[in-house]
Amino acid sequence: MKQNVVIVAVVGWIVGIASIATVIAVTAGGPSKASAERGHSRRRDRARAEQPRQDPGEVPELNRVREARENRRPRRQSEPDWRDTLLHSDLQTLRSQVELYKVQHLDEYPGVRDGRFDPRLFEAQLLGRTNAQGAVQREGREGDFPYGPYLRTMPANPFVPENVATQLRGGEGPCPGDRTSGWWVDSNTGRLDANDPEHRDL
Repeated sequence: MKQNVVIVAVVGWIVGIASIATVIAVTAGGPSKASAERGHSRRRDRARAEQPRQDPGEVPELNRVREARENRRPRRQSEPDWRDTLLHSDLQTLRSQVELYKVQHLDEYPGVRDGRFDPRLFEAQLLGRTNAQGAVQREGREGDFPYGPYLRTMPANPFVPENVATQLRGGEGPCPGDRTSGWWVDSNTGRLDANDPEHRDL
């Protein structure tokens, strides 16, 4: 009986010692393994940081992909010149005001005197106040000159030399498009055009 008790005690003592040894081994090995993993991670990050970065523009494969995308992309049409937009707007304004003047002045176009076209009179009649006969107000009451002004200033044609861009010329026949003035009036028809070769037929 005493012998069995001794055997059980010895076995329990051995098991206890083994458990303690296992705990010590795990405890001792755990931090070392974790430290090794952390060291490996730091070395990997350092190697990545030290690796030279390559500009995407220098990668041939990326360049080929970019070129393929550009070729598939529809090309936009060139935007219109801002001068074209301005000219079209000013020409429309001029023509509409000339027609309004004609309606309010006994079916006569501005600038016409004794059957002849006078560009200075044209500008005066559109920029000033007039009566039904087309007389421009120099003095007197505004009530006697109820029409106009139709324009504040003469617009400039951006396609002719700047020193003549706001000037007006006219004569019998269509616009010559010679850039000697900004605008041209055909005295036979009253038609007003831009006096440059690219836009005289608008």
